[in-house]
Order: sequence, then C-alpha cells, then structure tokens
Amino acid sequence: MGSTNVQKQREMFSLLDHWQQSGLDLRLFAESEGISFSKFKYWHRKWQALASTGFVELQAPLVSRFPGE
Repeated sequence: MGSTNVQKQREMFSLLDHWQQSGLDLRLFAESEGISFSKFKYWHRKWQALASTGFVELQAPLVSRFPGE
C-alpha cells in the first residue's frame, strides 16, 4: 500500500471512529461529511474486517539500498 493509500486509510478510519461515536446512521453520517455512501460503505467494510481480526496493518519504512538516496 503506497503512502497516499495509507493516508487515505487513516483519514477514513478516523472518520469511521467519529461515525461510531456519533450514533448516526452510516448513510446520514456520510452525507453530513460530504462523502458518497458507497465510498463510505467500502471503507466501513475494510474497517470492520480489520477490527474483526484484531490485527492492524503496519507499514515498514522505505529504506534505500544505496547510500545517499
């Protein structure tokens, strides 16, 4: 997963945390945040899948094999 994807995942998972605390319906929360319901539902499924496994995906830092890069 590239850094842009990781940033997007963090952003969406943060929104899903806020949604969970809000008590709002998933669709209403997505609309209130200006996000399409289908996109928010996609991220909700990913968020639930990670939560059900108990594992969190970690990203290893990019290390160059060549000094000075």
